[in-house]
Amino acid sequence: MVRFLRYLWGGVAALSLVLCVGAAVLWSRGHQRLDTVAIRVSETHQISAHSSRGQFCFMQMYLPAGAGGSFMFSHEPGFSSEPPQSFGDTFVLGPMGFYFKQPKFGLMVWRVAIMPAWFVVGVTAALPAVWVVRRLRRKRVAGRGFALDPAPARPDN
Repeated sequence: MVRFLRYLWGGVAALSLVLCVGAAVLWSRGHQRLDTVAIRVSETHQISAHSSRGQFCFMQMYLPAGAGGSFMFSHEPGFSSEPPQSFGDTFVLGPMGFYFKQPKFGLMVWRVAIMPAWFVVGVTAALPAVWVVRRLRRKRVAGRGFALDPAPARPDN
C-alpha cells in the first residue's frame, strides 16, 4: 500500500509539473496573444478559459432553458488566438488581480474567475517542489547509512 501511495504521489506531482509548464507557457505567450478555449456543453451551458496579459480567466455561462436566443459571446467553441486584451478593461479586478463574481447580463448568468498567472504557476509548482525536497531528503538519509525502515532484530550470541 505504501508503494502504491508513493507512485500515486509521484504521478500527481508529475501532472502538476505538466500543468505548471503549460501555465508558464501561456503566461509568456499571453503578452502577445489572447488564447481562448470554449466548450459548449449544451444549448444552455458553455465553459471557456482565456489567457491574456498575465491573467487567466475561467467562465461558465448559463442561459435559462426556454429563454430563447443564444450566447452573446464572440468565440465559437474550440480554440482561438487573437491580439491580447486585458480582462481588467471589462471587470474591476480586486487586490493583486483576483476577481470572482456571478454577474447577470439579461437572462444569461455567468460565473467569472480571474486570477494572475503567477498564482497559477506558483500553485501548480508547489507539489513538484515538495516531491523534489522529499526525494532529496530520502536520498540524503539513505546515503548516511541510516535505514528508513526499522532493522530486523539481531539474535544474541
